[in-house]
Amino acid sequence: MNFYQSQLRHTINQEIYKKPSFEVTISGKKYQGIVKSQRRLRKTLNRYMVHWIEGVDLLNNDPEFLESIGRLRRDYWSTRGDIFFQFWVLNEYKTIDTKVLKSDEKFVTEYTNANEKLIKHVRKTYALVPSWREHMPDTTVKINLENWIQEIRKWYSSSGKRYINKAKKEDLEFDVWSKKDRSRFWEIRYSMSYDKGFSIVWKDTFLQLMEHLTQHNQWWLYLAKKWSKIVSWSVVLEFQNWKEKELIYLYWATNREFWNIWWHYRLTDNIMKRWAHSWYVLYDLLWVAPPWNDKHYLSWVTRFKQAFWGKTILSHGNYDLVFNSMLYRTMQMLKK
Repeated sequence: MNFYQSQLRHTINQEIYKKPSFEVTISGKKYQGIVKSQRRLRKTLNRYMVHWIEGVDLLNNDPEFLESIGRLRRDYWSTRGDIFFQFWVLNEYKTIDTKVLKSDEKFVTEYTNANEKLIKHVRKTYALVPSWREHMPDTTVKINLENWIQEIRKWYSSSGKRYINKAKKEDLEFDVWSKKDRSRFWEIRYSMSYDKGFSIVWKDTFLQLMEHLTQHNQWWLYLAKKWSKIVSWSVVLEFQNWKEKELIYLYWATNREFWNIWWHYRLTDNIMKRWAHSWYVLYDLLWVAPPWNDKHYLSWVTRFKQAFWGKTILSHGNYDLVFNSMLYRTMQMLKK
């Protein structure tokens, strides 16, 4: 079981985000999906999204997956407002030490060529279009928490160590959230997201999410403060992945007033110090830019997350099953 197909994620989508959901069978496995609707061109345009599909063989001809695509095309092509059905395929292409990835130019070239070959094959065999979504890139970073923090810190990049040491010179204190601060959390995130052009949920929705997670004891919100003001915060989620427990770096935000003191490096190091060599196996920092794309909009986030080295995991990524090609192309142009 993965996070995006867990009951927790399904409950969040249904009860907090109020997103229409559905269940679908793909290659013999049942998956939860969500429907996103937009009003464009005087039409209500629907997107059917199923994230984290496992066990699909995109590299070869997978008859079960091919049959599933044919069935989905028949079942969901119901109106001209249905634009596409999006898959996000979890299958790992490669897991590699971030330190090796950063220094091995040959690997990046080989992976880029292999990825182009995969895309051509998927287009020809399954008639799927490669796509990209800001919340579902095809590359992630995970940190092993099974060692003591002293051992984990040895693997930090030189820049990561430098930023953490700079932040240590500041008068920072660390804390876990309290209810009286929760409106301030959203305001800081809103300010940061607005500056960077990120999307963000409404304040009431965000507060409902925090309340839901608090009631189920499945999360922590860690704070870094300076002069009793919130400098940065991280929402860390607990997730049971099969027999192992993971921490997931779900949300974060920074106070623009204190932008230059490398707060978040120190906060992340403090979180790992707290949970290293405990009952958590991994700290999943989630999405980063693909290794070949220095101009990707997540590049600045990538520099931060890869400063802690860990493992970089490359997957097969996003693909769209297009129902209405004209509307699909129009939407892509409007998005650009």
